Amino acid sequence: MKKLCPFRLAASFLLALLLWSSPSFAHDFWLSEHSALPGQKMILTLGYGHNFPIGEEIPAENLATRFQPVTLAGPSGSFVLTQGQETKLLVADKPTEPGLYVASGATTPLFLTQTTSGWVIKAKNEVENPVTSNLSAKYSKAIINVGGGKGDLLDKPVGHKLEFIPLSDPADLKPGEAFSAKVLFQGEPLAGATVTALPAGLEEPVLQATADSLGLVSLKLDRPGLWRLMTEHLIEFEGDKTKADNELNIATLTFKIPE
Repeated sequence: MKKLCPFRLAASFLLALLLWSSPSFAHDFWLSEHSALPGQKMILTLGYGHNFPIGEEIPAENLATRFQPVTLAGPSGSFVLTQGQETKLLVADKPTEPGLYVASGATTPLFLTQTTSGWVIKAKNEVENPVTSNLSAKYSKAIINVGGGKGDLLDKPVGHKLEFIPLSDPADLKPGEAFSAKVLFQGEPLAGATVTALPAGLEEPVLQATADSLGLVSLKLDRPGLWRLMTEHLIEFEGDKTKADNELNIATLTFKIPE
């Protein structure tokens, strides 16, 4: 695990400026706890953009086309969350009982192509003067502990192409203790995956670690509150090469460290 020094943070920021010229990097995607109290309906944030964990308001017309349904699994089974009063808020359909919950969701895969004029949401064969093109997909999971309850869902895969499998229960951690997880790609450990950790309220990650040969990673999280882990994996596009050159998968995991 590495704590990012000021020099590294500056270098990361410069790199981010270059990457953010691409739409695939311009908007992060995450799910996170907004309100989760026993006896009340759980509310999650459908985070998109920057400013974790608040995110940006999502145009209503993009909800159906850009995002797949978000599922919440808990002690009483699984169900799909519904849209709240704000497009970025998702609400459970019944009061929450104590226990451990896992929310999961994904964006709809999109072709993103760089041309000599910039990036567009189109396949490579649909634009003039293409430079490079990706099929981009983003996945997210949120671990929510309600009322000190436990459950057996923590280390169960949800089936995302790129996915974090928590090996530590965040509810049992204290600030400064290590959180462990496994990174899977297509259900197999992803050795060498770079994982960053971002606490709520900051713009840049404060920690970075590399997964070992078994896809395992451990990060010492130094403060309470909401955290977001992120990793990405770029591979050659296996479909029609006239549409894209690469496939970019990005995964996030959010959870809360108790005060």
